[in-house]
Amino acid sequence: MNIVFDPRPGEIYDVFLSLWLANNYEYAQEEKRDYGIIEDTKFEEIIKSIAQEKKVNTKNLQRFFPKEAEPSQLLSLSSLWNNPTIDNYFEFLRNIDESKLRQIIIKLITSKDTDENYSDIETLSSDNAAVLNYIKDMDIDPLVKWEIFRLLDNKQLYIDDYIQFINEYLKTYKILEKERKKELEKFNEDFKKNIEEGGISFLKDFTNSFIDFDKYENIYITSSAPMGISVNMEPEEKSCYVIIGPRTTDIVKSTCEQNELEKNIMILKNISDSTRFQIMKKLVDRDYYGLELVKEFGITKATVSHHMNFLLLAGVVQVERKEHKAYYSLDKDGLRKIVQFLNKEFKL
Repeated sequence: MNIVFDPRPGEIYDVFLSLWLANNYEYAQEEKRDYGIIEDTKFEEIIKSIAQEKKVNTKNLQRFFPKEAEPSQLLSLSSLWNNPTIDNYFEFLRNIDESKLRQIIIKLITSKDTDENYSDIETLSSDNAAVLNYIKDMDIDPLVKWEIFRLLDNKQLYIDDYIQFINEYLKTYKILEKERKKELEKFNEDFKKNIEEGGISFLKDFTNSFIDFDKYENIYITSSAPMGISVNMEPEEKSCYVIIGPRTTDIVKSTCEQNELEKNIMILKNISDSTRFQIMKKLVDRDYYGLELVKEFGITKATVSHHMNFLLLAGVVQVERKEHKAYYSLDKDGLRKIVQFLNKEFKL
């Protein structure tokens, strides 16, 4: 097994994540509260001020970083690893050919998995009309659909506008970058040492075995200041891209080290979301992989991954790589513990 820790992709990732957080600050805070995490750091104060004090073009902020466009889902982590500076990453964006761009859009909206009942990715992304026809009936924010249309209509102009917006923001980001470095320097130093000494055993302990890392030949890890934990699995490559940070420990503790009452209340909050509840009901009869859930619920891959991350951390769902796909299954033992908790508390 090959485990590589490199902070550089995370440095690029945090540029984009900070903009998404600025545009979706309250939404992100609500998610943290679901885990029982309350923060009030200098880093967060600066992020909050970006939108409130209009330190960037608000129209472009809302255009490029809507709630549905979480960087952990929309950025290609493998591309960040292959282009580990912001200039290199911009060059990568500029040089994407239109065919590749259409494939990226299809994969991000649905899943990297293929399905025998679906045309393959190349057919779905054969031309702009095919992409637009594919997404027209999907349950996606109309504004996101419009942005996809604009991107496909004039790729070069769209990417130039996007890069110009990011470049203008980098002047503001310098203040945030200082706070990021303060927070991450010690974390990176300790994490690198622990990975070198403990390898996969340390990683499993650090993430509470959130993912079955034994199933992957390559594990690429980077760090992010505001990120808790995000995992991007590439079953066909037998690779796994992991983003961790100082918040990871807090989130793991919130799901593992709380007292029984706090832990179970947190889990009940997570599964009370209607979409997550319906996903769990689907998993009662059999395992599903990402694209199947996308089609079942008419939602995007990013939305599926968002909900599954909550359910995985809550311990009521498991994920396993089979046949080059990431399959989700219901952890009935985890649910039984919740039922036992309710029986005990309410003397049922």
